[in-house]
Amino acid sequence: MRTFLTYLNQQKTSPNPGSRLTLSTRKMTEEIQAPKKLPGNGHEVIVDLETIHHSTPEFDTAPSTHEIIEYKYSTAQDDIADRLKFASIVLTVTCPINAQTLGEAPYL
Repeated sequence: MRTFLTYLNQQKTSPNPGSRLTLSTRKMTEEIQAPKKLPGNGHEVIVDLETIHHSTPEFDTAPSTHEIIEYKYSTAQDDIADRLKFASIVLTVTCPINAQTLGEAPYL
């Protein structure tokens, strides 16, 4: 689950002009996507953890087939581990991938 920090300029919206900035949090989640077919036997599952930073490139995995699963944001370690469970290839920019997340990803 990702927590976004949203700053609201209260100078324009609040009757209290002394209160210029308020911090609020909003939780956003993306459902964990399951692949149509598990990796192996000539099939790859490519998981892109952060499409907010880039477009997912085109892939040629011939002679293997492949499918791509995309997530806009991935930050919480639990979310990352869940999203990598069926991945055989991972694309990431800033997501921390550690021994715990890799340990729960049998196809990597």
